[in-house]
Amino acid sequence: MTPRGFTSSFKKALLSGAFGAFVFFSAGGASGQSQVLDLPTPSIAPPPFTGEFEQAGKRAFWRAGKTRWFFASSLEVGNLFVRGGGALGYGKPHWSWVGVEGSSAISPGGGVTYGGLRLAWPYADLRAGARYAFTASQHFLLPQHSYTREDLEHTDGPKLRYVTLEAELAAGYPLFRGAIFGVAGIYHIVDPPPGYYVFDPTLQIVAKPSLMWRARAGYLVTVDKWDQFRVGAVVEVLGSPERDLVSVRAGPSVTALITHHLEAFGTALLLVHSRDTIGTAGAQFGELGFRYRFATGDRYPEFP
Repeated sequence: MTPRGFTSSFKKALLSGAFGAFVFFSAGGASGQSQVLDLPTPSIAPPPFTGEFEQAGKRAFWRAGKTRWFFASSLEVGNLFVRGGGALGYGKPHWSWVGVEGSSAISPGGGVTYGGLRLAWPYADLRAGARYAFTASQHFLLPQHSYTREDLEHTDGPKLRYVTLEAELAAGYPLFRGAIFGVAGIYHIVDPPPGYYVFDPTLQIVAKPSLMWRARAGYLVTVDKWDQFRVGAVVEVLGSPERDLVSVRAGPSVTALITHHLEAFGTALLLVHSRDTIGTAGAQFGELGFRYRFATGDRYPEFP
């Protein structure tokens, strides 16, 4: 593929994708518990991607590299958050490898730091580690059967700072003209203040400590000749077993490959079912931005 062909295809895909995303957003804003024009400022960044499956599959050119020891890094600039991460491992970075990884993110409402182990295969990834989260203004919540958005602003409890132990398994596979994917995760809050609930600002649900879970599935279809642009839909189910709570979110997702290292991504999940009526505080609009990835020994080292 020539640079001119790449650019021309990307522009066409970007225009068609922007129109498709506009239609999706407009349709989503007309119903449900959320109004798209009432977007919340994210408390902290959304969860780190488990591999690339949350954009429906790994990009095949990463397979071209040699099996080696490597250092890899990534930078995400999104909807009012910035996240930087690094990994040290053996294998083919961003494709199939084993090692350790870490990341930190900051937004106007707080921040998060994550560190853990990663085991990656071409069609499945497993990560496990610990996450420390803090917010600038949120507090632990007094127990209630259900919550409104205004309830989340109460300051009766301790400041919201805590550690979770978490594990996620993700898988994806090409299907027809696109790819199907799924992510399943479990999260344990370590040593929470007794007698309080927590609005987890990463998963964006109100939970009774100490256990939370989420399951996400989606399908993205390729809309251009060179597999640079993908558009589709995602459904996510989250739960707090000790609250007997299950929430459902759904919405559009798009991803556009700009260069081998740089891609744009966007996922907007509206809260469509929950006992809590927290509106856009329970929606996920944070997954919108750009991500740049780098690895030592890369076969395509050009910038960007």
